[in-house]
Order: sequence, then C-alpha cells, then structure tokens
Amino acid sequence: MRDAEETRLAVNRFIDQGASVIKVYFRLPLGLIRVAAETAHARGVPVTSHLEIVDAADAIRAGVDGVEHITSFGTALLPPREAEKYRQSVLADNNARREGRYKVWSEIDLNSPRVAPLLELIARRGTFLSPTLAVFEKRAGDQGATEMHVRGFAQMVKFVGMAKRAGAHIVTGSHSSVPHAERGWAYHRELELLVESGLTPMQAIRAATMENARFFRITDRLGSIEVGKLADLVLVEGDPSKDIGAMRRVNRVMLNGNWIPPESKMGR
Repeated sequence: MRDAEETRLAVNRFIDQGASVIKVYFRLPLGLIRVAAETAHARGVPVTSHLEIVDAADAIRAGVDGVEHITSFGTALLPPREAEKYRQSVLADNNARREGRYKVWSEIDLNSPRVAPLLELIARRGTFLSPTLAVFEKRAGDQGATEMHVRGFAQMVKFVGMAKRAGAHIVTGSHSSVPHAERGWAYHRELELLVESGLTPMQAIRAATMENARFFRITDRLGSIEVGKLADLVLVEGDPSKDIGAMRRVNRVMLNGNWIPPESKMGR
C-alpha cells in the first residue's frame, strides 16, 4: 500500500470479502500499520502482524492485536545500531532474513534493559503471541546447523517462556512444513515446543484452543467444550494435560458434530 487511503480501501475490501483477521506484513510502514489497525478495529476485526524489521513495541502501540513469529521481536530486542543493520539488510534482500534472523537471536541479550519494558507492554496491551517456534527449530546435529543457529533458536524458546511468565497471551500457530515434524504434524510439534519453552501441557492446550478463540473473537462458538458450541473435537489416547506428546496419538476426530471416517484420519 502506498498511502493511508489505499490502506483503508484494501482493509475494508478484505473484510467485505469475509476476512476474519487482517495481517500486516513487515514492509508496511509503521504509519500505515496504524491506519490498517484503526480501519479493521472500526469493523470489529482484529489485526495480527509479521514484523521482523518493524519494531514490535512500536507496532503494538500502533494497535496490532497479535504478533506472528517469535522472530518479529528481534529488532525490538537488539541495540538500535545492530537492529538498523539487520533492517537495512532485509530491505536490500528479502532472503537476508533466512540466516540473519538466527544471527540476530544469537546476539540478543535477554538480560538487557530492553527486555522487561517490552514484556510489560505485551502483557498490558493483551497482545497475542503466535511464536511458530516449529518453523525456526534448529538443533545441534541438524544438517547445516551451526552453533549460531542452535543458540539463536534456544534464545527464541527462552523468550517465549519469559513472555508467558510476564502475562502474555500465547496462541498456537504453525506452517504446513517444519524441520522436525512430518507434514501434517507441525501443529503438534508447536505444542511440544511451547511446553519446552516453559508452558505447562495444559497451558499449551489452552493456547491451541481457548486462547486462539479469544484472539479470533469467536469464544461464543469455539475454544472450549460447552453446551451450544460447535462440536469440533479431537480424541487422543493418553492424558495430554500430563504428557503433551499424547496429542499425537489421535483416535477420533469430530468436525461440526460429525465423526470423520477412520480412513480419513492422519496416520500415526
């Protein structure tokens, strides 16, 4: 979008077409992020964001309700000079993010004075965080993984735990393909990584259910098992409130009150 009017027209067009959430991308200037948020909120629609080179604190103050991807917080946590170097590298070449995000996170000091005010802002504003840790997972021994990658990812995991302890609303999101899960199981891997970051198994389950419903403003019909809500259910073998790995042991699936035929279930 080139200006405020074009931004307003685009947001309203998407909502008219049925969009339930507006997502702003990191190449949108902060001023237009504010316009997008104001326009969507006037229509009762939440706004989430992929920031990366936009300071997350600035975007939250501008009105975004959610932040997608833990990497979106990198420039808000780096010293200004290092943050600007990363920002300029991505503006010059979008692919600079692929390695750059790990370098950024390997260098972030999570004990720095920049961290506490950001966490306090996230909690005070009720911002929803969708870390998508599974997308960025790199472990020692992974093909091509260096010490920088491993440290960067470990820092991402640690920050998610810090955000939860500070009172942030963590929600569960995923991509179709992630490094440490077969296709179709990215969501389950994300749940496991949320637990690794410090959430209890039950908190991770709530992040995937009620917290997600709160963000989308649909708690009247989804997010919990209650009379009058849609019957979207997953039955698993075991107790995922004690072992989040039980979420992988899918037994039956109900969608809109109808059992999905067993032959349609995901493989174990």
